[in-house]
Amino acid sequence: MATLTGFDHLYLEDSFFLGFGVIDGAMELRALFVLARDHPLFEPPRGDEQHCYREGSIRVAGFRPLDVHGAARPSVLHDPDGSLDLGSIEVSADTDSYRITTEWFDMRFEAASVTATLHSNVG
Repeated sequence: MATLTGFDHLYLEDSFFLGFGVIDGAMELRALFVLARDHPLFEPPRGDEQHCYREGSIRVAGFRPLDVHGAARPSVLHDPDGSLDLGSIEVSADTDSYRITTEWFDMRFEAASVTATLHSNVG
């Protein structure tokens, strides 16, 4: 059974995709996660922000693609602070596969593991 690890208390609906690469043979997607109020690292939102945000990554070990589609015209925006905004990210698991959807691609795949990890809060 496909399971997601580390996604408890993350609110993906308002989280953002920041990019991806390959690190030590695993696919790694960078994200700006929204921490739910019951997350142990939750802090009140800063200034004019709506949520408590924390950078992190989604590590996909043992990636085996099943179906991958790219977007015809993905959006690239810059937020008011000048940071790059590549749109939203969704992650799900069913009985034997995973799916990650962004404004850049939609992929269904098998994997040994899919794990979300928060990075140290800098700044």
